[in-house]
Amino acid sequence: MGSNTQLRKWILLLLPLACHSLRGPASVKLLNTTESQINIEWLPVAGATQYKVRARALKTYAVHPSDPFEWKYTDTTHAQLLGLTVASLYNISVWADTKQGPTDATSIMAWTQVGDPDAPEQVEVISRNGPTMLIQLHSGTSSRGPITGYRVVAFEKSSLMTFSEDRLMGHADAAEAGIPFYLAAELSTEWANRTFTLGDGRTYGGAINAP
Repeated sequence: MGSNTQLRKWILLLLPLACHSLRGPASVKLLNTTESQINIEWLPVAGATQYKVRARALKTYAVHPSDPFEWKYTDTTHAQLLGLTVASLYNISVWADTKQGPTDATSIMAWTQVGDPDAPEQVEVISRNGPTMLIQLHSGTSSRGPITGYRVVAFEKSSLMTFSEDRLMGHADAAEAGIPFYLAAELSTEWANRTFTLGDGRTYGGAINAP
């Protein structure tokens, strides 16, 4: 009987013990992003001696995901998180160190910007029929973000001018400007690994596939 009473006393003594956590930053705000950088700011924590920021990749298009990053800051409530992976979703956590110990972390999620895809494979010409040309399209690859579509560009082979995406325009505008290339079609990803007839006169994604 005595042992049972002692056990109950120990249980009653242990139940009230609890860990009271310290509140972290009230909010963390995303300022802007680039392909390899995320800029943030947060509300200050009273009594903070320093702040710690951790960035952990949750999703990425890179072949080799990066390890988590961690930074320390004093006398500031904003940070430029450098060296991140392009086109990646990060969980970003911010917490403070105080004399009473570390606070809880406040977290947000943010994407780095998408980069340019890998250079496409050479287009394969299957056959020619007057002003039209049957070509084989290949599936694109990218470790810098998702591929959302394809552009078919017709280029005058004998021209000495190099291709510039900034000068890419439709057939009529290119002819008027004397540019030896034009946008023939804008295609969805469903066209990957299919054949396409260049110069069939139809409209694809707003671009006229002129013969």
